Amino acid sequence: MNATPSLEHTLAAIAAVDPSWMARAESRQLQLTKPPGSLGRFEEIANRCAAIQATLSPSVEKPRILLFAGDHGVCEEGVNPYPQSVTAQNGDELP
Repeated sequence: MNATPSLEHTLAAIAAVDPSWMARAESRQLQLTKPPGSLGRFEEIANRCAAIQATLSPSVEKPRILLFAGDHGVCEEGVNPYPQSVTAQNGDELP
């Protein structure tokens, strides 16, 4: 028997984040011994994890990071400060 839940089961289990938990997590961040906002996006991610799990001590098992990038013509719209050639560059080519 397959122990992996079906996609439908997983989607049905997703609930909206309770805004009060976000507020509690943000308040907790302000109590920590660090300058407010000093951890940048990590604080936002931690707050969201706390709200999703409805706890001020969230845990993450087997964390994963996915990075997506694409050349989708945004340079043609004039909103990108970099030329299209930057899209194909990787970290090895940077100074």
